[in-house]
Amino acid sequence: LPPSCVALRGPFSTLDLAVEACNTWSRDATLQPLGKFSWRKTTKRGQARNRGELRLLECNSCKGAQVTYEEAVDGDLYLLKASLDHKAGCLKPDQTVAETRAAGGSWIPKDLMKEAMELRNAGLTTSIVNQVLRSKAEVSNREITWNWKHWQLNGGRGASDAKGLAQWLSKRDLTMGLRAEYTCDSSGCLENVFYEVDGARAHWDRAAGGVRIVFYDTTHGTNQYGMKLGCFTGMDLNGKTILLGVSLLTKEDAKSFCWAFKMFHEAMGSDSDVMFTDGDVAMAAALRSQSPAVAHLLCVYHLEQNLLTHANRLFPKAIDKPAQAKFITELLTVGGNGLEECADGTPLDAHFARCWADILAIVSSVTPCPTDLADANEDDIYLSCAEELDEEDEDKLVEIRAKRAGKRKTKSEKWLAWEWLKNIKAIRRKWARCFVMELTTLNCFSTQRSESWHAALKQYMSGKKYLKELCQRVDEKRAEVSDRGAETVARARARHQRETRKHAAIINEVKGKISPYAVDKLLKEKENFSAMIAVRVHTPTPAAVDAVEAMEVDAAVVGAATAAAPTASAEEEVVLCMPVVYKVGTPAQIGGGGHHVEAILGEVPEELRSTVRAHVRGVCGDEHARVRRTCDTPFHQD
Repeated sequence: LPPSCVALRGPFSTLDLAVEACNTWSRDATLQPLGKFSWRKTTKRGQARNRGELRLLECNSCKGAQVTYEEAVDGDLYLLKASLDHKAGCLKPDQTVAETRAAGGSWIPKDLMKEAMELRNAGLTTSIVNQVLRSKAEVSNREITWNWKHWQLNGGRGASDAKGLAQWLSKRDLTMGLRAEYTCDSSGCLENVFYEVDGARAHWDRAAGGVRIVFYDTTHGTNQYGMKLGCFTGMDLNGKTILLGVSLLTKEDAKSFCWAFKMFHEAMGSDSDVMFTDGDVAMAAALRSQSPAVAHLLCVYHLEQNLLTHANRLFPKAIDKPAQAKFITELLTVGGNGLEECADGTPLDAHFARCWADILAIVSSVTPCPTDLADANEDDIYLSCAEELDEEDEDKLVEIRAKRAGKRKTKSEKWLAWEWLKNIKAIRRKWARCFVMELTTLNCFSTQRSESWHAALKQYMSGKKYLKELCQRVDEKRAEVSDRGAETVARARARHQRETRKHAAIINEVKGKISPYAVDKLLKEKENFSAMIAVRVHTPTPAAVDAVEAMEVDAAVVGAATAAAPTASAEEEVVLCMPVVYKVGTPAQIGGGGHHVEAILGEVPEELRSTVRAHVRGVCGDEHARVRRTCDTPFHQD
């Protein structure tokens, strides 16, 4: 080594002291004419033959320059070898201090750090201590190599706060087996945090036979350091929102989200079936990269907010408001229920394309599509975020993000609105009703459950907290909600027990086998379809059927019942009973009029009534269904 590098020789009692000495040398402008840089620890090396363990440090930016230390018998680390050659473009002698901080190269000099901790322990606030540090640096003609958030997490209360959080998470892991992970940036600043909450894994395993739906969204303003709180929420067997995991992210980029999704699915032991998020492209790209098998759906609330914004751009004049209202309605319900609309055998994609063409016709009549805007596909939408996932160089990441932002800056509002339309068409399977209705979502179409958790937490916490305090409050709120939910379930069970005589036999039979929430669902279903009538929808004779007063029929008597005469002979078919078709449903479904089913069966010859009843049972698809005034099943089929 040259004489200027003598600071790297050692020996050092710990690896942290070695890192500190190397960084002091590499950050000295007088010793680094080609540009300053930082070192970082890498993965611990295995033992060399008959020698001590090897510890490696490398350049934080290019990973080209490396120094290797070997542990001797006295426990100290001695320099074994050093390679100080950096990769091309790593060292930048003309880089400003602000650019260095933006690239993650922030640090606080050791002497200033010591003085700052003394001031902080004396009771001065973090902002005053930060002002003192800056004044000291300016007086001694030193550069401001740190920023406010770096000082909060490393030099102020944040240093002890981050350590306290790490200790709290470790204790939960040891005592309760709850997984927790966190990462730090190159300067040792806490970057990302994830931890599993109590009861999440039990819920996940219990839902193995059904569908696992997860809602994820982030919120701001929960802690002193500007980290974004993200809640992984789901729905338990009683229909209540349950918290599964918590993330704290410094940045809302594809890399951070990818890490959070990976930690969550590893903690749960398997991927979810469906995940709802907002329209963040970084989230979608991260989920697509990390868990491609998960069905990703977009929150309809966030979609509607974007739709209203772009609709005002596409229909700017007051005279166009009727067309705008039609456009919004058609887009939110595009394709209908899918399967029902495609009963004629038309492929779902073709059905959507036909509906989408009608929507574009409404827009084009007011605002034509820009000629320089091509159709989008899903790969292009997530391309820039995918590049972020594959890129390690911080400078190139900044270039990618700046290029993406600059491309949109020069475009008009109408151009951006048309771009949004083409983009949502490309990702239609994530939001369009005709595609979403093919998936099991348990009647969920938004991230409302995650949003409600954020609102409840902010109300419970009443202000920005330190990290450890924030996570403890989240845990307390989860325990409170869980306890309140258990009380609600116990109260529902007791109510069902008291009302046994009021309930149908089949409902009483399944009590105890399904959750009280499911029992309430069945009771509501029975109540909604308790008044059923039948109406003739087809008859080959011109004679009108006399009006019969509609009577209540049990919910089991539903569906379409077709009564046909036996085909012994054409003459018998004509004389005995012509083919007659009835539709069965609620008065609202039928649209008025109708007959009691038994009255209809009275028109059928007695020898055919058992055949018709059997046919009704087959249409209903329920072996318990019986055509009589009091029936035991709440199920129905239209």
